[in-house]
Amino acid sequence: MENDTLDAPLSVKPSSIGHASLASMASSASAALETDVVISLRQENDPMSDGDGGAAEAAEAPADKSDHGSVSSPSATADSKKSAVLSGILGRLRGTPAPVKSAAAASSTTGLIFENRPSNLPAKSAAEEKKHRKQYEAMLDAAEQKKKKETSAQQREATDRLKREEVESSRLSFWLNEILPHWESMHTTRKARDLWWSGLPPRVRGQVWKRALGNDLQITNDLFEISKSRATEMLKFGVKTLGENGAVPDSGDSTTSSTPYLVSEKSRESSVQLIHLDVRRTFPQLGIFQEGGPLHSDLHDVLCAYSCYRPDMGYVQGMSFLAAVFILNMDPSDAFVCLANLLCKPVHMALFRMDATQISLYFNTFAVLLEEALPKLGAHFKDQGIVPATFLVDWFFTSFSKSLPLDAASRIWDVYFRDGDEFLFRTGLGILHLYQSRMLGMEFGDLAHFFTHLPEDLNVDELFQSIASINITTKRYQQVLTQQRDRATASC
Repeated sequence: MENDTLDAPLSVKPSSIGHASLASMASSASAALETDVVISLRQENDPMSDGDGGAAEAAEAPADKSDHGSVSSPSATADSKKSAVLSGILGRLRGTPAPVKSAAAASSTTGLIFENRPSNLPAKSAAEEKKHRKQYEAMLDAAEQKKKKETSAQQREATDRLKREEVESSRLSFWLNEILPHWESMHTTRKARDLWWSGLPPRVRGQVWKRALGNDLQITNDLFEISKSRATEMLKFGVKTLGENGAVPDSGDSTTSSTPYLVSEKSRESSVQLIHLDVRRTFPQLGIFQEGGPLHSDLHDVLCAYSCYRPDMGYVQGMSFLAAVFILNMDPSDAFVCLANLLCKPVHMALFRMDATQISLYFNTFAVLLEEALPKLGAHFKDQGIVPATFLVDWFFTSFSKSLPLDAASRIWDVYFRDGDEFLFRTGLGILHLYQSRMLGMEFGDLAHFFTHLPEDLNVDELFQSIASINITTKRYQQVLTQQRDRATASC
């Protein structure tokens, strides 16, 4: 009964044993088998030895071999054969192939490929051997060519990068040493305009924008601080604590406590709520304007200060993107000055004051320019019921900063502040020109989606080439705008 129990197979569920345990069991079994094989071979050499002695001698075999490896023996040939057999058996027990016949072949991939087939398989014919050799040489040649191409591409990329860096360094130096110190005499020169078109260096972008926009409103840093302080008090006291004339209750600060806010409680509360929501939704991919981000409070302060500075306009959705782009390139007080002056430009003033008459005037102007510059696309839009308002509201409200990648939008702002509102129209036409062939195959639904989801892989240089191809001059823009204004006046 005892023998039956010992001889019975062990039943173990695989799921109850981990991979490490199974590996350990396999390793132990392999070691036991190896020992058995060594003992058997030793016993074959020395029939008088018992099991234990054979095992001991097997364990000492490597040391003996090392000690006497240089001594010749009559049984050297037999030992060599048995050693080879043992090596092959142990290799199969371990699940590894037996050693290759030739040391040179083992050290070379080529040797492995050209190794003859096992003796139990038909040998390669001369033609097949030649074919395999050619295939292998072709593989080596292809790998070598690929490596050369990759190396060459890396070298070209490094060379191009170095050239770009040299060009950018030269441009930056010219802006810092020639244009900015002599702004009045230099910024309208051909050299400066060409550099402007190719993109402002990030280091000087904020300075150039401030000078190009100007400050016709004569806003000072003190005014920003006052407006920000008012906004802080409004948030502190809340809507219900405002006086009948909209003034903040006296808090002991004579500079801000009794200043009237000519805005209704309802509109003020709405503006504050919109600012709070929109700040979180501004360039979410950057993660710097959201709550806890490094520029969250700066953006919030600028927008709240502006809503106090212009209570008649308050905060309107879309302003957060404009303010955010300014903040990325300058400090908050300068961003406030630039935002206030930008929103006084004709197109933005019409949009953010919700002036339906003026908005219609600008959109009709764009429609005329579209028919002149891109007649085929203009006709397709008419067939599909697409009007400029379908896409211009989103594009113009944020000056393309929400619709395009940030680097592309920044390049557009560079030239927009140089050329004025006309460039907004040229940019819109340039985008349509760039994707004209694609849009001609779209219907209304696809077009509407495309306008609000422009390709993320947009190439800035290709976009500016497309804009440059739009043959709309400043004179022609002004002519069409005047014609539309006259028609609107006549219809009234």
